[in-house]
Formats: sequence, structure tokens, C-alpha cells
Amino acid sequence: MGNRRMRAWLAAWKYRVLAGVAACLLLAGCQGGAAGAETGQASEAPGPSGSAGESTAGQAPYRLGIGYSGGYEEAFPEWAEQVYDRTDGNVEIFLYGDNVLGEGADMLQAVQNGTLSMMGSSTSVHTGLVPEAAVLDIPACFEEYIQPYQVYDGVFYDKLNACYREQGLELIYLRTGEYWILTSSHPITSLEQLQGVQIRTIGASVHDQLYQRLGIGCVSGIGLNGLSYALEEGRVDGIETTYTILRSQNLAEAQPCALESPMFVMGSAIVMNYEIYQSMPSDYQRILKETLKEILDEQQVKMEQEEDARREGLQVSRLSEADQAALRELAQPLLEELTAELDPELLEALVRENGGG
Repeated sequence: MGNRRMRAWLAAWKYRVLAGVAACLLLAGCQGGAAGAETGQASEAPGPSGSAGESTAGQAPYRLGIGYSGGYEEAFPEWAEQVYDRTDGNVEIFLYGDNVLGEGADMLQAVQNGTLSMMGSSTSVHTGLVPEAAVLDIPACFEEYIQPYQVYDGVFYDKLNACYREQGLELIYLRTGEYWILTSSHPITSLEQLQGVQIRTIGASVHDQLYQRLGIGCVSGIGLNGLSYALEEGRVDGIETTYTILRSQNLAEAQPCALESPMFVMGSAIVMNYEIYQSMPSDYQRILKETLKEILDEQQVKMEQEEDARREGLQVSRLSEADQAALRELAQPLLEELTAELDPELLEALVRENGGG
């Protein structure tokens, strides 16, 4: 096994084996030494660009908390490996997955505080700190605003990143992925059939508001590891999920039916503490973002190409045109409430990047 492949394997190994240790450290509050390293304390050694102190952050390990599951996180070991190589070993990223460092909102808070370098998750959990992130939770029946499989690196990205920076955060990567779907054990083919159904949701405010308008009972606070038990015990009838997560959690047999009508799209972001990011030399900043984009863009294309395969064996339903119109009417007040609180230029940039305007 070559050096590159060996280090990638080790990165994946650390991602799983060291995760529990890191979780214990965070829970115990033992962050003093690590936090000091991650805030980029000065060094007398010349940095990579030749000036004293510039390599300080690059010589510290960076911890990335991962709030994804179901294959979304598979590209990160390769990213860590390539960043390590391209910075001559000066930037080493340690991966901690499966939410072992806390739920998405908790990890985002840790990144803001500087006790965690980076985190990756759905943007739905960012809205508590960055209200503007709710722009990616606009219901997907309004296709002029939101579409699946979009990578943002233009004007919209810059404007949203400015909102993150106000909260001490830097967007490293931003995209949309799959549609969120509603799964069940029996086919649901109309809005009427959703009345009274208990769905485990991801807990995003806008999502739950729309589901409640549809007569759905929203149950949040159930982690991925608890989904099978919740289904067996009858706590929920179905799940707000994606095809990828459904497959990875081995729930397709228990939930063989999917309603695929466009209610929401999964927004996804990798976020870094802004001060830590700024402490890095500019070439390291570029490597960090460009390398991740190269890898995740490739993964995104692969996911889009394999979408039909992820549906195989499932009974997939879509709403009629009449139900789609009714869904849009129900969602209209939520759209108006959401957009009224957002910068019109941010919304304009989003529509433009989705091919409108």
C-alpha cells in the first residue's frame, strides 16, 4: 500500500476509533491545550511563505466534527490526505464522525467558540446562529429559489459567507444535495393521506411548520441510531430522510415506500472558525477550499448519477399536479415570512444561481 493510500486509511481509522475519545474530552471540558493550539498562537519559526509566525496555525492539528451519515462523509479522509500532502504535512485534519462530538447545532457553537476547528452538517441546524442559512430551507416546491445538486461558489456564496463571518465562522464549502423524502411502510400518494401520520423529522423549524400545515405529527429528537427502535415501538410511522441515509441505516425494508414530492432540499455546508481560518497562510486557505471542492464536487456528480439506483426496490410516489398546487399554496405564507427577514440581494443572488433572473 502506497504512502497516500496508507495515510488515507489511517485518516479513516482515526475518524472512527478516536471519535469516542474526542467526545469524552469535549464532554469533560478538557479543551485547554487543544483550544490554544487551534487559535494559532505565535511561533518563531518561519512560515511556509517565509515570514515569521505565518505557519503557526498550519502546524496545529485541526478537528473536523462530521454531522453527516449515509455516505456523505466518505470523501473527508481523501480531503484530509490531500491537504496534508499539499501543505507538506503542515495542516493535519482529524476526523470525528457520526455526531460523536454532539449534534449539529452543538458542533457549530463549538466552532464559533474555537473549541472545534471545523464542522460539516446540514445547513438546517445553522439557523440558530446564522438566521440567513434558512434561505436553503425554502420549500422546494418553489423551484426558482432552491434546487437539488447545486454547488455554490459565486455571488450567493459570498453574500451568505458574509453572514457567517458576522458570527465568527467561515464557509469552506456550500451546496445542496438530495431532496428530503418522507418514507413509510405503506404507500402515501396524496396530501390527504399525510393527515395524522407521525413522522420523525430533522427538527428544522421551517420543515416542521410545513408538515404541521399538512396535518403531519412531527417527532424530533430521535438520532439516526434510534430510528429502527422508534419504528419498531410505533413511536413514528415514517421518517424525513434521504435515499442515501435510508440505505445506510438499513431501513429500506421497514420503510419501503417513499413520497418524493419536492418539499425540501438538503443544504450542506462545511464551516470553520473564522479566526482559525484567518490565522492560516493564504495559500493554505486556498488549498483547504479548493481541495475540498474538487473532491466533493466529484462526489456530488456521482451521487446525482446514482440517484436512480438508490430508489431501486422502493415504491416511490409523487404528488399529482393538483396536490402540488395545494402544497405550494400551503407553503406560500412560510415563503413570505422567511423571505421578509432576508436580504433581498441574497435572495436575488440565489435565484440567479439557480438559473432564474
